[in-house]
Amino acid sequence: MRVGLRPLGEADIAQVQRGIRDAEAEKWLSSVPWPYRLNDTAQVLLRLARGCDQAITVDGEFAGVIRCVGEPGYWVLPEFRRQGVATQAMVIVLQDRFAEGAQSIEAAHHAGNTASRRMLLRLGFVDCDQDRPDSAPGDDAGPRSMVLTPEAFAESEGLRHAAGFRIATLRTVMDQLAPEDMPALHAILTDPDNARMLMRFHPGQSVGDIAELLAGDIDTASRPLRLAVRVAGRCVGTIGVGDGDEPAIFYSLARDVTGRGIASEIVPAFCAAVRHRFGLEVLRAEVFRDNPASRRVLEKAGFREIRLGMLTSVARDLPEVGWVMQLG
Repeated sequence: MRVGLRPLGEADIAQVQRGIRDAEAEKWLSSVPWPYRLNDTAQVLLRLARGCDQAITVDGEFAGVIRCVGEPGYWVLPEFRRQGVATQAMVIVLQDRFAEGAQSIEAAHHAGNTASRRMLLRLGFVDCDQDRPDSAPGDDAGPRSMVLTPEAFAESEGLRHAAGFRIATLRTVMDQLAPEDMPALHAILTDPDNARMLMRFHPGQSVGDIAELLAGDIDTASRPLRLAVRVAGRCVGTIGVGDGDEPAIFYSLARDVTGRGIASEIVPAFCAAVRHRFGLEVLRAEVFRDNPASRRVLEKAGFREIRLGMLTSVARDLPEVGWVMQLG
């Protein structure tokens, strides 16, 4: 099951109407007209489509709506409930908000909405000291405020058990590779300037060759692991980590996005995430000596040189000298 977010559109009107007229969801929603008509859906959708809210999708199929600005809130269609869909959608929103620099995020639930409260607790939210100011005195069913810090979210059960693996930075998203990424990755990994800096790729490989080489790296629950790097939804590269107790990291970006600080943005975020996810104390990196730009990226991420070694790339005729670097 692949949970994602996308902008809302006119094609979603019927599904939005079905979702917010559902009795189970409707009792927890605020600012919904009553009685509810189809033209109300169009007006609500126009408001949501301004960017505050996005559609939740499951394997590309519309599954609900989530608020991405201000206090996060959501609803999910009946057939997608009790499968962790809302939790995974919330993980995406929270990762993006903290990547944008949020120091804390507030959310609220009605006192009787125990399912929403359980989810917020799993994501690391804690109760505020007092109820929201819009709760009437003695209102046991009114909104209850909770707050989340980046540190609590990073240690939360909800993030640890979220399906897939997604890392958000200010400009990028790193997430699971998909079959549709292979043509873009083929162009990147077989670019002669890129391939000679990598170990497993060379310009003569086909799209099928690349897909076969990456097939064992796609499962985000295990290592070796490789993620797609996306900017504005476009796959612009890949970043990964090997297996073993002191695994190496590796990355490659499309030529047209180099020189913009993308590598310096993704490497430290990726290293922090995989160390936490897989309990790794030490990471390594191997860099050919004619790739000083990559060495600078690694140094900014905290790596240090531990020795020189002979490195091998299938895109080079012979082994050549490179730096072996270490983090931790």
